[in-house]
Amino acid sequence: MNFDIYQTRAIETTGQSVLVSASAGAGKTGVLIARLMKRCTRDRVPLQRVLALTFTKAAAAEMKKRLAQSLHEALEQATSPLERDWLNAQLIALQTAQITTIDSFCLTIIQKYSNVIGLDPAMAQNMLSQGIQAQLEQQAFEEAFENTPEEMLFAMCEQVSARPQDVTSLFQSIKQIVSHALCAIDPLQWFDEGIVRMRPLEHFQDVDPAILQAYLHQFIAQMESVRSIVEELVQFAQANPEFEADSYQKLLPQIDSCITQLQAGNLVSF
Repeated sequence: MNFDIYQTRAIETTGQSVLVSASAGAGKTGVLIARLMKRCTRDRVPLQRVLALTFTKAAAAEMKKRLAQSLHEALEQATSPLERDWLNAQLIALQTAQITTIDSFCLTIIQKYSNVIGLDPAMAQNMLSQGIQAQLEQQAFEEAFENTPEEMLFAMCEQVSARPQDVTSLFQSIKQIVSHALCAIDPLQWFDEGIVRMRPLEHFQDVDPAILQAYLHQFIAQMESVRSIVEELVQFAQANPEFEADSYQKLLPQIDSCITQLQAGNLVSF
């Protein structure tokens, strides 16, 4: 694989922190594999001392696979017995190398040092894997689904999807809500506050100020997006005489007025 000057710098630079920022498909994984190969084969850094973290198990498995392939290619080209022995040792070490996901590595740290952080070792050893957690979430949802009145289920489905009885979207929405709650200091209190904020209101002015402000910001962003589209339509109409640019131009003051009212928090005009 051919690397440009910036990729080469990311591969070769040592003795300092290196941050590689690039868009999807730009070759970041290839650069990382090349850097690991360089550190392993040229700098003689054993894979037992390497920690490479990714976000998904699939990415970690792909990284190990590509690194193994590169090591095998280097082994085929090796000429000295010492180099071949080193590469064979690295291929063996690759099986248990810390090339894994962030959460898996953190779990390993918790299990290893549970006594230091005051956690029951039995609890640390019994932490759920992602697969088992997903199964239990699905099981809990199905049990709740079976014990919920049909009218309530239909009402909840209507809130999250345009399709009636869209159970999948309802399940995903519930998982997202629970995920937000678990990020709070007190998840139960987060739910209690959510229930209070979602109580039926008689007047729009009674909406929680924080919720109202978030709503207004979203609405303003949408109106600004509409304004950009109308501006493009005006420019297109001006360049094409068969279209009437004035009909689009007249919309801009109206949109600006809406944005101004929203920024002032004035909903009476609507």
